[in-house]
Amino acid sequence: MTGRIESYRNESYWETLQYDAAANLLDRRCGEEESNQNLIRFNQQLSFRGLKYSYDEHGRTRSKQTASGTQYYHYDAEHYLIELCIEELERSHR
Repeated sequence: MTGRIESYRNESYWETLQYDAAANLLDRRCGEEESNQNLIRFNQQLSFRGLKYSYDEHGRTRSKQTASGTQYYHYDAEHYLIELCIEELERSHR
């Protein structure tokens, strides 16, 4: 027994972690199974009422996907939002 979490699964999410001999994280695989339920992982809303969210390594919102399109968020080095790109199914604008 290593004392590390190597896998996790619930009804709508799974994750597998692999480590080297020095306990450094080598690989992380995760996935989301489709469901109508809201999903929050690591204090981040991943899906809610048909909306899907993704986050960057700093925990900032990277994208928000809706039925009509996707919004992409871009930040500067000080974590301020500097650009919001909206791609609608029919067109895209900034």
